[in-house]
Amino acid sequence: MPFPYNLTPREKAFLNNLEAIRFVGDHDYPPFSYTQNNKKLGYEADLVRFLHDKFAGFDINITYEQKEWESVKQSAINKESDVITGIAITESRKKYFAFTKPYAEIVFALVCAKNSSPVKTIEDVKHRKIIVQKGSASEELLLKNNIKPAVLVTDNSDALEFLLSNIDDNSLCWVIGYPAAVKIVKENNADDLLNIVRLTDTDMQYAMAVHKDNEILRDILNKALKSLYLDGTFRYLDNTYFGLSLARDLNQLQRAPCILLLVISTLSYIAF
Repeated sequence: MPFPYNLTPREKAFLNNLEAIRFVGDHDYPPFSYTQNNKKLGYEADLVRFLHDKFAGFDINITYEQKEWESVKQSAINKESDVITGIAITESRKKYFAFTKPYAEIVFALVCAKNSSPVKTIEDVKHRKIIVQKGSASEELLLKNNIKPAVLVTDNSDALEFLLSNIDDNSLCWVIGYPAAVKIVKENNADDLLNIVRLTDTDMQYAMAVHKDNEILRDILNKALKSLYLDGTFRYLDNTYFGLSLARDLNQLQRAPCILLLVISTLSYIAF
């Protein structure tokens, strides 16, 4: 269903003159965005498909690709793509991007060998050798806490491979978003070898992003996302990927009052 309410005259003119909206996401961040058997999958892939319907009243070509994370960010900075489908909001990224209202909140996890000593907080991580995806929010989280990663990888699958190849090194761990950690470890049948520990006080809001000079597209996306919230699409996606959803208060534009601890992820949902 197209937009069920009026866009401003300026927004309508913008869309009428727009030839394409180029969406881009990570190719290795399940369950949010990933490529498998040459198919674009994940929560964000489905979100783009539903957004495509919202723009049906305009002659706009909607495209979507998934690629390496650093290339995702750089393509948006260089205006080679228009919308990053999912990205954690950080202060450093605000220099380059304008973010939509967040549609989820993620927390981070430490993945390490079963027989390694337990950790609970980011402070505990300071005594470990950390694997992290280059340019990720996980890397920013570490650097913010004065923790220098020991190993930088391009993709999360590379991080898992490195960790498993050095499974006898109990000091070696991998920091990644909790939902992705559970999905990747489970799908690679590594549950018996690895522990996944949710790190406390590491919450980050998760949103779409456009180039900082394209706030009008950001505002239009906010309206489209709100429409998907109103028509039940987010509830459908929540249940499809996480098993349940949280009722949202339309007037509550800030962080939701509680965090869902799900079987495969930890999310806090945001009202639009």
